[in-house]
Amino acid sequence: MTNYEAWQLAMRDVPAPALFKEWGFYSMIGAALERRVTVFASDDYPVMANMYVFLVGAPGTGKGLTTNKVKSMLKIEKPDTRSQEQRIADAAKTGPREPQYIFPMAAASTTYESFLCCINDAARPVDVLRGGKKVKEFHAPTTFLLDEVTSLFVKGNERLATALLVMWDGQDYSNKTKNKGNDFVKNPVVNVLGGTTPHSLQNIIRSEFIGTGMSSRVVFIYVERSERKCLVIPPADEEQRAAEKQLKDYIIGLSKVSGNVKLAPATITMMNERMNRPAWKTNKAGCLEDYYERKPIHLMKLMLIRRMSEPGWSNAGELSPDEALEALAILERAEINMHVPLAGGGRNELAPIATRVVRCLRARGPLTEQELLVEFYNDCSHEELQSVLVDLQTQYKISYNVSKYSATS
Repeated sequence: MTNYEAWQLAMRDVPAPALFKEWGFYSMIGAALERRVTVFASDDYPVMANMYVFLVGAPGTGKGLTTNKVKSMLKIEKPDTRSQEQRIADAAKTGPREPQYIFPMAAASTTYESFLCCINDAARPVDVLRGGKKVKEFHAPTTFLLDEVTSLFVKGNERLATALLVMWDGQDYSNKTKNKGNDFVKNPVVNVLGGTTPHSLQNIIRSEFIGTGMSSRVVFIYVERSERKCLVIPPADEEQRAAEKQLKDYIIGLSKVSGNVKLAPATITMMNERMNRPAWKTNKAGCLEDYYERKPIHLMKLMLIRRMSEPGWSNAGELSPDEALEALAILERAEINMHVPLAGGGRNELAPIATRVVRCLRARGPLTEQELLVEFYNDCSHEELQSVLVDLQTQYKISYNVSKYSATS
């Protein structure tokens, strides 16, 4: 059983969309790799496996279930090497020691200052391969696994957003303050996997907490609704427990791996040609223009993650054209609806209402204008609702027949 198959088996009974489960797996592997393994696009520009992945959907679509499963897989305690007597003596002096984890994780709700403390506390020496030689570097890794990812972008946390923007590339972070000295993080690597609703995402976009610089670094995975619901998730059976053990053992092994992976010359030639085709932009929505500028980096990150996600990577050689095409197909599936949660984040304040009108019609079936007015009376005036309905018909998102409006798909 491959690790990806083991993940799907472990997630079998979780009522979350297939896309959420798929990207939960890639986020988990990327977090385990930290910055110890890189793709060398060129000698002076290594690409790391860290990614910012936002799972976007209505409440109850399985976003939190996915992030919580990833958290349970990565939350592996370091062995406590102290003797029993030493642990008792230490506890008597300072109280029980907080568990230390192999993969450092940031708090669900954090400020800029506490984040810098967290990531600097996680800094540690790591043996890595550079130019074919083993050298020791200090790395500062941390991972955010969040039920509500927009908690990172609340008012007053602008510096945190800026820090995350810089750290996506693995650059050293430096910030000079007027009265509090200088903030500095050497060799950071940050992974983010979090969920949010379209409404919450659009609010922070309109507030400009996520500008084009950040949104181009995020892979937005949008699913409107989950394929199924369940009252209680059944406990894992023996087969699922074995699958989880396989994954955890593999992830622990990844924590000790370092190295560089190169792109095959044929891969570079093929992708350079494809990047200049109109089909490179699967989704033509204007709000994704900046994402497509960084799509080559997203692609290389995903290629690296997929290569390292299964045993046998050490003898696999350079990243091949086939591996590039497989990763490209995965990105393109995500891109089909990537624009949907971003489309309501502009200046048009009626756009989120239009999105909710379509969702309402899909859920409830055909409704009259009067019924829609009752439904959205607290959100907009009658005139504004009429304007929304006209715009939606113009965009062929709804239709009007015998006094009732219906969603077109």
